[in-house]
Amino acid sequence: MVELKKITIDGFKSFRHVEIELGRINVLIGANGSGKSNLLSFFDLLLAMINSHLKWYVLRNGLGHTFLHYGPRKTQEVSARIEFSSAAGEMAYSFRLGWGRHEDSLVLLEEATEQRQGPGDKFQKVIINDGSTESRLAEAAREGGSLVAADLWRKINRCGVFQFFDTSADARIRQGQGSEDSSSLHRDAGNLAIYLVEIQSGHAQRYRRIIENIRMVAPFFDDFELLHPAFFDTPTPNPKYLLNWKEQGQDVVFGPHQLPDGLLRFIALTTVLSQPLEMLPALLIIDEAELGLHPAAITQLGAMIRQASHHCQVLLATQSVTLVNEFEPEDLMVIERNQDRETGEWPTEIKRLEPARLEPWLEDYSLGELWEKNVLGGRPS
Repeated sequence: MVELKKITIDGFKSFRHVEIELGRINVLIGANGSGKSNLLSFFDLLLAMINSHLKWYVLRNGLGHTFLHYGPRKTQEVSARIEFSSAAGEMAYSFRLGWGRHEDSLVLLEEATEQRQGPGDKFQKVIINDGSTESRLAEAAREGGSLVAADLWRKINRCGVFQFFDTSADARIRQGQGSEDSSSLHRDAGNLAIYLVEIQSGHAQRYRRIIENIRMVAPFFDDFELLHPAFFDTPTPNPKYLLNWKEQGQDVVFGPHQLPDGLLRFIALTTVLSQPLEMLPALLIIDEAELGLHPAAITQLGAMIRQASHHCQVLLATQSVTLVNEFEPEDLMVIERNQDRETGEWPTEIKRLEPARLEPWLEDYSLGELWEKNVLGGRPS
């Protein structure tokens, strides 16, 4: 099984320098402003960049200077290295981004691929880009015939970032959706209805599992009625779909605007974590999944995350003590900002817990209680 093994980031937002080794489950805990969202936004940047949307992404997310650690007066470059491991060996993708002063943008100074066959071998580095406004990783895979570049492009694109914060009346998840947009679930679950249609039609067993997981939290829930009512009696090649649903034992069809926020988020989370294996991202990245959930729903969420981790890696940022209790000490990563007395800066630091050190504590306390007592760190102090 291919895994994202290690990430090294320099000069990005609150990260002066961090090295993160990933396991199957990776739960980020830390205070507000510690850098959890910055790590997740790094993956957004990475995915936009390798798909030739770097300029657009930077323009939409605060311009170039906001990505640099303490701004361009302190930091002129962002650099990173993403290392994967598999049975066939190890490979890595690295890049350097420089600040474009005149347009307040970011430009690629260098991109490279690396590969080694065995642990004792050296990585063989190949520069695929020595300066451009957009990534050349896909170009190197396509035109240069680089199998390593092609493999890295596929692996990185199998990272899925999800954030289900917007459940307002105008949120895309509550609106009608066309049938042409079902290949993958969007970051905000804006195409959830048509994505469920895709699962329902081609993966009946997984669809039933999604329904069963929803009923664990909402026993009254029966099933979805996903076709838009306007198309019930009007056959068309381009129907619309809505997140309509029914209660058990009732014929009334309720609309997506009649789903409570917490239940709507839980439905999206259940779909992400219980979707067919061939549709599952290799790395699931979820920001504050517990938002608006009842404690019983959070416990069920933890069980679904553990189950999904048998088939993919999970990177999760949370503020929930209840959710932390669902995991093992080795699953947790503490993220903090401590002041550097020489520079006055507050860079983000990320560290894994040491299970052996916690064994005496865990005889009397849960992980969540230890977090509340600040034994683990990751709280304001």
